[in-house]
Amino acid sequence: MNGEGAVILDFLMRIGSKREVIKYLATFSEIDPHKFAIIKVSGSCIEQYSKPLCDDLYTLNTLGLYPTVIFGWGNKVTCEMEKRGLESRFHTDGNRITTPDTLNVIKDVVKEFTGILVEGMREADRDSSFHGHGNCVQDLTRIPIFYGRRTENSDLGLVGEIERVDTGPILDAIKSERIPILVPLCYDDESNQILNVNADTAARMLFRALDPVKYISLTETGGICDAQNHLIAEINLRNDLERILSSGCVTGGMLKKLKEAEYLLKGLLPEKSVQITSPKQLLYELFTNRGAGTIIKQGYDILTYASSDGLDTDKMKEVMESALKKHLLDDFFTNPRFKPDKVILESGYKGGMFIQRRDDAWYIDKIFVAPKSQNNGLSAELFQELFKQAEKAGITRLFWRAKTTNEFNDSYTKTIWSKNDSNSLIIPDGEFIYYFIGIPVEEVQKYKQIAKTKPYSFKEDYEALIVS
Repeated sequence: MNGEGAVILDFLMRIGSKREVIKYLATFSEIDPHKFAIIKVSGSCIEQYSKPLCDDLYTLNTLGLYPTVIFGWGNKVTCEMEKRGLESRFHTDGNRITTPDTLNVIKDVVKEFTGILVEGMREADRDSSFHGHGNCVQDLTRIPIFYGRRTENSDLGLVGEIERVDTGPILDAIKSERIPILVPLCYDDESNQILNVNADTAARMLFRALDPVKYISLTETGGICDAQNHLIAEINLRNDLERILSSGCVTGGMLKKLKEAEYLLKGLLPEKSVQITSPKQLLYELFTNRGAGTIIKQGYDILTYASSDGLDTDKMKEVMESALKKHLLDDFFTNPRFKPDKVILESGYKGGMFIQRRDDAWYIDKIFVAPKSQNNGLSAELFQELFKQAEKAGITRLFWRAKTTNEFNDSYTKTIWSKNDSNSLIIPDGEFIYYFIGIPVEEVQKYKQIAKTKPYSFKEDYEALIVS
């Protein structure tokens, strides 16, 4: 095995899920290289975890993936100013007041942290059995990326407001197969002055300029924790933020991180998310469904309808067929056999469910998510809405079927077990896997037969039936 193969094998063994890794590698390989990821690194992570961080960045480079890395300085600047007998002052809004002396300290910290990252990745290359990369990192900390003007609040001193992002140097670095490293400093080309910028503001502008698939924030805590210091795996801003704020379960620095994520995502598509994790778990966060930290999403606008009447069936047909990679029968939306008793639908038609009532249970006839919205939590939100609507209607029994070849069976299995219901069951039988929630074992065969005798709704399935 060559050196590069050894790096990749080690990577796969560390992640522990070859199937998920292959899926994400395929997804990342289909996008423009600069749209892969932005990784924001806290100053404390560089000081304490530079070795695992640089090793993982080198691994990404070996895999042909080039995230844009932006780092802040955290308390390092404050500590350095104290050493030099300088006072650190902060405005009432929490932003650092930046004097010429402060700016000089920031520049020194940037130089130190950049050296740690650059040398760390070069050392990872030397330690590897694959030495084909040479310089796998591009230092852009001394090249203007962010352009703007001095803030109107003169009390802040040499602090800037970003007006535009020059992505040219970033794209050039990635084309050269190097990982670009940059910092939240802004260049005022009218005054030729370097200005300090809030790191989250810079990250937000960068996010909008590059439009990456992934945005990862690396912190010591490895995610957002509640008051009992328990990691919160997922936060849906649309559904969870108000409850979290009113309950006070997230406070202090954790609440600040949550508000930063809300600010970053404001105005973006619901597919976008912020993932907060430890620098020791970067690869696991990037290449597994579950991740290792906290994923924060805006949340989708999920609506419920009594039927498909009045909905844009042409649009639904397009999404269904692209999601399920099959062609619906021509009479699917008009034939009474397929008519839903309830439709759960994302407002932009990015995904949905067709539900039919069968006796005292709901049968989920169709589950579909547009390809571009897959692996972004929409399926989980559709199921959450399903459970909510079922509870409202007094329905405790749910069931559906999926082909054994359906790539989402793992997700369906997790959904079943997440209910923690003793009457939840999964039964593989022939070409289908049957899923049951809230149905006693002694009644499962009855509902299985209902699902089994459901007519095919895709042309390909009918054609296969005729051939057989």
